[in-house]
Amino acid sequence: MRVEGVVLAAGLSSRMGNNKLMKTIDHMPMIERVILNMLPFCERIIVVVGHRRDDLMAVLGKISKVEIVVNDDYQSGMFSSVKAGCEAVRGDRFFLTPADIPFVKRETYEVLLQTEGDIVVPSVNRKAGHPILVKTSVVSGIGDSQAEHLRAFLAGMEKTYVCVEDHGVLIDIDTPEDYAKYIKEGCE
Repeated sequence: MRVEGVVLAAGLSSRMGNNKLMKTIDHMPMIERVILNMLPFCERIIVVVGHRRDDLMAVLGKISKVEIVVNDDYQSGMFSSVKAGCEAVRGDRFFLTPADIPFVKRETYEVLLQTEGDIVVPSVNRKAGHPILVKTSVVSGIGDSQAEHLRAFLAGMEKTYVCVEDHGVLIDIDTPEDYAKYIKEGCE
C-alpha cells in the first residue's frame, strides 16, 4: 500500500507577524521539521505552498521526495490548500497535516499506519489532533466540493480515533507566544 503525505504550508501566518514556518525548531525551520518527521513513512510528500512561497522554496528544494504544489487561491482559506494537496495524491493513503504542527513523534505515524480505517485520527485525552491518515478514495471529488472546510467535507464519514501518548498532535504554533511557550517548555 503506497503512503504519501500532504503538508499544508500556504497560509498567511497573520497571527505570527512573519513566516512562522521559517521559525527555528530543533536547529531547522519548522517546515523542515514537520517534513522530516513524516518522511520515513511516505513515498512522497506534497507540500502545498501559497503565501510567502519563495521563503519556503530554498528549504523544500533540498529535501528528497518533496513535491511542491502551488495554491494560488490560498487567500480563500485552508480548504483550498486541502483540495490542491488531495488532488495531487497518487498513493492509496496519505497523511494530512498543517505545517505548523512540528512536534508529532515518529511513533505516532507508526501507530496510525498500523490502524485500519478510512480516516484515522490521533487523539489525546479525547481531543483529536494531526496528522490524520486518509484513504485516497475517501477524498475523490474533493475538488468539486462546496464544503466550507475539511471538517464539513468529512462530516458523516466514519473516523477511527487512536489514543496516542503524544501531545505533539495537539500543538500548533500560531503566535509568537505559542512559539516562545513551546520552545521554553522543551517540546523540541
